[in-house]
Amino acid sequence: MASELSRRGYDAAITLGNTPSLDLICSSPGRKRFTVQVKSNTTKTWVRIRKEALELDPQPDLFFAFVFIPTDSTMPLEYCILTSAEIHEAYLRQPKVRRDGQPYKLGSAGIAWREVQPHASRWDKLPQ
Repeated sequence: MASELSRRGYDAAITLGNTPSLDLICSSPGRKRFTVQVKSNTTKTWVRIRKEALELDPQPDLFFAFVFIPTDSTMPLEYCILTSAEIHEAYLRQPKVRRDGQPYKLGSAGIAWREVQPHASRWDKLPQ
């Protein structure tokens, strides 16, 4: 993700896990600062995200990037960009119990890929 941002004219510093709530500290071509939480998947079903991140009040300078990494290396990566407000709203729409009425197991917080997919290639959401 950092290399793709760089290719698009952004500066991106990787936090290397030192800050669990974000993965990249970025600066736009216009010098606006923002942060990105990156999640990658090899399937288009479910993306695990810490529940705390999903329940946070939206932050205007926090974005989420979902990267689909196909198992076929000839296929391109797919990037989906969401604002923290969009993630929060998607989480609120998620069912909290299974079809049988039982709650999902503890630690299964995340977002269904169908919530992420409509935001494919939405680089325009990032600060300019």
